[in-house]
Amino acid sequence: SWDEAFHHLNGNFRADYVKSLGKLKNYNVESVVRFYPGLYDTIHFVIANFFVKILSVKYLIEIKHLINITFSFFTLYGLFLISKKLFNKQVGYFAVLLCIANPFFFGHMSMNPKDAVICFPLIWFAYYTYCYCQNFNIISKKSFLYLIGAALFMGLGLGIRPTFIIIAFPIIFSALVYILKNSKYPIGKFSIKIVSHIFVFIIISIFLMILTWPQIHEQSFPLLYEVFFKSLNWFGPTLGLLNGEFYETANTPRTFFLTFFLFRIPIYILLATIILVFSLMTSLKFYKKKFENFTSKMLVVLFTFLFPLIAAIILKVKIYDGIRLFLFIMPTLSLLGSLGVYYVFENFQNNKYAKIIGVGIAASFLLFLSRFIMITPYHYDYSNFLYFKFSNTQNLYEHDYWGTSYKELIKSINKKTNLNNIKVTTCAADTTGIKYLLNRYMPGKAILVPIKEADYIMMINRLGYDTVTKQSCFDKYPGEEIITVKRLGVKLSVLRKLKK
Repeated sequence: SWDEAFHHLNGNFRADYVKSLGKLKNYNVESVVRFYPGLYDTIHFVIANFFVKILSVKYLIEIKHLINITFSFFTLYGLFLISKKLFNKQVGYFAVLLCIANPFFFGHMSMNPKDAVICFPLIWFAYYTYCYCQNFNIISKKSFLYLIGAALFMGLGLGIRPTFIIIAFPIIFSALVYILKNSKYPIGKFSIKIVSHIFVFIIISIFLMILTWPQIHEQSFPLLYEVFFKSLNWFGPTLGLLNGEFYETANTPRTFFLTFFLFRIPIYILLATIILVFSLMTSLKFYKKKFENFTSKMLVVLFTFLFPLIAAIILKVKIYDGIRLFLFIMPTLSLLGSLGVYYVFENFQNNKYAKIIGVGIAASFLLFLSRFIMITPYHYDYSNFLYFKFSNTQNLYEHDYWGTSYKELIKSINKKTNLNNIKVTTCAADTTGIKYLLNRYMPGKAILVPIKEADYIMMINRLGYDTVTKQSCFDKYPGEEIITVKRLGVKLSVLRKLKK
């Protein structure tokens, strides 16, 4: 997928840098790499390299995807644990089910080297922070061990993306409020404990953030300031497509999240979340009876979910590639939805409305499942049944923005006996990744060349950087369509013979 080669090479250079104890100077894959701390890239590369030596470099992509999906499953396990701690086991099971059956989380679990994995440190940071708060007043090593755990996951999050501090802010703030409110220590002992613990937390977190980040060793904290400033208007496409309307990504509409949720999130998740809202308004006593300190816990969960969304709306953060940059909200959304499902489950036998709603959720889940299966493995391209025919979404948004359908396209080209020694170019593709796929799946049958020398072009419906013409690759390069990768009538990628 897109960026996999970039992050693999970055992990290689950063691992070499750490092994050389900072003596290696050739660590820039490209200029933008200075904004990436690279901790996960480094860990990922070391693990992948270990298994490549045991197996074969032939299985590099499969190994990389297996590593990503392992971290994703640990995310789901962490979601279960924190849900169980906050509420109960049943809510935990529902939360995991809703998260793994979320096409955007599931679709990025294995092949996304950065956006899905950020959920892992966030969930486990939340878990260890909660455990730390619960044990703060106990005089034992437990609270300190939980502090170390929270610091390690904060460090990992910052080591993936320094802006992790923003998405973790609601958890940090809520923990401090809880400790200040519930501490049983005298003011003197409390001050010593909290100051020393904050110091340890900051030291561990910063150490992990900068451990594999050679550029910050040279440029120090001005680079960190630049990273936060750039995060508002990150590199990437200048043009986006939202429900059929073009927009400049530097001026993302403030209705982006509302539109995305309404037309893309599975209806069964929307229903579960709406049920939660209505049940909170009409049956709050139910939740308070079932769960201790429900109101406080609910406020923290809502704060964690809403804060980054509201911040992005107010600051007009640049958003593209659907919800990819905000995948970290999916576990929290699943937890919220799971409470709605739990309410229906608990009231199903005695409440006729709960029965009707339960049937509605089940029916919408079955509808979702049919489309989910039919668009495999491009689950992140999902749109819900407010557009009943999936084919009607062709021009509503960029479909295969992550470029994973190139593998299927290249395999299909290889099956064509009349396509040999072709000169091919690409529109919207990671060149290193395409070269790897060509060498692996059709060696010697195609050569990647510049557009002027090409007879054929492989492309996805990615929008360009021209905000005037507003053309996608499909529009920009007309020609005879030789091979198409489709799902339910939607064109994901194509091989075209160029018009000369």
